[in-house]
Amino acid sequence: MFNNDAIKLDDETFVRLQYTVLDILKMFKDDDALFRFIRYELSAASIGNDIAKELVEQSGFKSIEYDGALFEDSNNFDNVSTFFDSILQPYLNLNFPPHVAIFLRCKVIKSIIGRNRIMINNKRYLQAQNYLEESPGGRYSVEWKEALDVIYMTSIVQERGIEFLTHFTSIDNLHSIVKSGFLSRSDLENQKIGYTYFDKDRLDSKLDATCFSVTFPNSSMFFSYRNRYINNTWCLILLNASIVHTKECLFYPSNAASSIYRNLHTEQFKGPAALEAMFAEEVNTSRGILKRSTMLKDQDTTDVQAEVMVLEKIEPSYIKHIFVNDDQLAIRLRTLYPNLSIESIENCWGYFDDRNSFRSI
Repeated sequence: MFNNDAIKLDDETFVRLQYTVLDILKMFKDDDALFRFIRYELSAASIGNDIAKELVEQSGFKSIEYDGALFEDSNNFDNVSTFFDSILQPYLNLNFPPHVAIFLRCKVIKSIIGRNRIMINNKRYLQAQNYLEESPGGRYSVEWKEALDVIYMTSIVQERGIEFLTHFTSIDNLHSIVKSGFLSRSDLENQKIGYTYFDKDRLDSKLDATCFSVTFPNSSMFFSYRNRYINNTWCLILLNASIVHTKECLFYPSNAASSIYRNLHTEQFKGPAALEAMFAEEVNTSRGILKRSTMLKDQDTTDVQAEVMVLEKIEPSYIKHIFVNDDQLAIRLRTLYPNLSIESIENCWGYFDDRNSFRSI
């Protein structure tokens, strides 16, 4: 896992890896060659171990985009592979588990993708468009159209600067989440995993989904729950926003339980258009038409009650940060989960406050 794995690398190793990224980038004469290399690496990783497969999932690429690349370019990147092996060899010693080479290679590839995201997205778009133009009714046209949707959603996330999805929950649920990830209520009950929940009525009726907000939590609901359940201790979890294009999601511009959405087909809330609608200048809510506030940042949804409903399990590796409102609790949690970023915002403005008030500072 990229975030919560047992492999611990010292600062010197991370610095060397970043130099490795720069050295590898110099080996490609143009963007086309680099893009082919990325496809080649993802194709190889897709048949690798769990760490390698996680790289593929978090890249956002659909399988149709890299299928066959491993064989198409099997002889074209021998020099890069040799260089990789020479760079990684010093780390292959008794201090690391056997799969360290794969872990390090995935770290490097992930960094290369991150540094070249805009170029890569443009290449992905052209690749998909070329196929659909040449074979509009072709055998793989459905897969390429799905890939195109993912590319559009990736662009929305990047252009708006969306970094995180947020989820608030009882501290009682944290251990289960860190261990097993986010599961829907249906999955939790089927697997007999204990959990604490507060939305007992669940008016949206989507027990097979987990709910998240974009950038900032649903502060009105968070405030209401904290006042209603005063003996509960809360935490806020920030997750990698790539979830919106790596997992199957529904995008609601306001509260999904609202009567105005409740009877609409879920297909209306899928894809790039539904994602972009969360940031529209005007949003239809149960409270009437809501106009977008000029105080909001590009990455803020127009309605703070907008929801992303994820229809799949979310692995713990998507967790980026955890916030609590108690300094001493944060210290204890850091001891329990040393590989996680855990912060206290006690006596500070932040995620436990009203979004409008926070943005007006």
